[in-house]
Amino acid sequence: MKKSLPPQRYYGLLKPFILLFFFLLTTHTALSQNKVIANSVISSSHVDNPNFAIAENGLSATLNSYGGIIGGALSYSGKLELQYPGLVPANTTTFVRIDIEEDLLNSLLGGSLGGLLADILETVILGNHYFNIEARNGSTTVFSGSSITPPSDGRLRVVQDKNGDFYVAITPDQAYNRIYIEDRTDALLLGRTNSMEVYHAFYFDNNQCELDPLFTDYDGTGITLDLLKIGGAGVTDPHLVLDNDLDTHSEISLGILGVLASMQQNVYFPTTYSPTDEFSVTLSTDAALVTLGLLNNVNVSAYNGPTLVYSTDLSSVLNLDLLTLLQNGDKATIVFEPGLAFDRVIISLSSLLGVNVDQRLNVYDISVLGPDAPTTNDDTQEFCAVEEPTIADLDVNETTVVWYDAPTGGNLYDPTDPLADNTSYYGAQILNGCESILRLEIQVTINDTATPTTNDDTQEFCAVDAPTVADIQVNETDITWYDAATGGNAYNDTDLLVDGNIYYAAQLGANLCESSVRLEVEVTINDTATPTTNDDTQEFCAVDAPT
Repeated sequence: MKKSLPPQRYYGLLKPFILLFFFLLTTHTALSQNKVIANSVISSSHVDNPNFAIAENGLSATLNSYGGIIGGALSYSGKLELQYPGLVPANTTTFVRIDIEEDLLNSLLGGSLGGLLADILETVILGNHYFNIEARNGSTTVFSGSSITPPSDGRLRVVQDKNGDFYVAITPDQAYNRIYIEDRTDALLLGRTNSMEVYHAFYFDNNQCELDPLFTDYDGTGITLDLLKIGGAGVTDPHLVLDNDLDTHSEISLGILGVLASMQQNVYFPTTYSPTDEFSVTLSTDAALVTLGLLNNVNVSAYNGPTLVYSTDLSSVLNLDLLTLLQNGDKATIVFEPGLAFDRVIISLSSLLGVNVDQRLNVYDISVLGPDAPTTNDDTQEFCAVEEPTIADLDVNETTVVWYDAPTGGNLYDPTDPLADNTSYYGAQILNGCESILRLEIQVTINDTATPTTNDDTQEFCAVDAPTVADIQVNETDITWYDAATGGNAYNDTDLLVDGNIYYAAQLGANLCESSVRLEVEVTINDTATPTTNDDTQEFCAVDAPT
């Protein structure tokens, strides 16, 4: 779904319901994301229903593992190898939806903080029950990773989608066509069986217009166990930044411990966006923290793969209106222009030293902005019914515009569909194959003029009078006569009437529209026979004084 803003670059003054309308829009796009799913099982061992993992249908394969008895005897692991329909290019990210111990996943979601988070949860020991994952090109392994070690280099991450589901994300630096997953239980867990669910593996192709972030995780620097456990640091409900709902948010927190530390939330997009694309961030924080200078410690950055392409602190991009919103504890939406291609956005909060205030930042939405809505010089357009106006007659300043019957969703009109009186039409602009989320509304009025009237719709004339079109009797003025009920050719007032013809009259109204329904008048031209004589050369005598 591509998002867009109106001509003003910032939304600081917009009322909350306008913001909500904007961000709740769901995407309809000319091009959309395409998931390429690993659709065949190459091998499986100790797996229930392995074929459930080759389709996106909510079903999952179950990988089973057993720690064995003393010395690891009788132990086994669950192994599943899936294959894509073709070769996947290097540096393409595969996402594998999994379900394993929730505490383990929540720990790994924190990236390099995974070990500390596991210590907080206390129920998790990384390496007791874990998974291994590989990317293979045929039988050759080109990438491998494990949940034993918390993610740290970006090639392997555990991420979450807007529904709170977990995925292993791997980005091999070589081409591959297979994904291998293994569920293992350490031999130290004697007699213990475990399992994990694998729903499907996929990567994205053809994502030009899918502009909402799909996945998120978080990380931190300078973080200690005490800061996490006592100080309240971390990211709460990270997936809520993805749900297009301004009533929900993730929370980035550093607590109140006065140490040098930072916490960041990462959002991942399904494609790399061009340097002309922008993104917006909607956030809020405690008004007291704004006064203390927290905005100087909020950094927004964009990456293209591992490369940093844009970075700024929040205070440097705020105008007065946005600053006022944040000072009042309200949410504000800020637009950023990286100027370089990007596929990931990071919001980072660094600690304020010497303050005894809980340092928190609420992040409601992060979105790439797409084409603007089309524009017009007249958003209340009038047409004449007689012209039979169509969708193609709507006047806008852009050339590639499509029209709908609703401000969001709705049905797409054909350019030849007739316009209807007192109806709103909603135009979306298409640029580079992507459609604007915001739509232009045009209110249409169809004007018509009453059909002219006559006292006699079958009028007779004498041929000897040489009657013309101007002689046809009607009760109104500003009349034009035609040779057809619709369209046709207009007569001149001086054109001679023809016996047996039907003439069609249209009246021009004050709205400068002719009547769409014409008056019909049938014309009869009467003539009397020429008198006769028995002698057409007659002679008379003058003496008779003939008359």
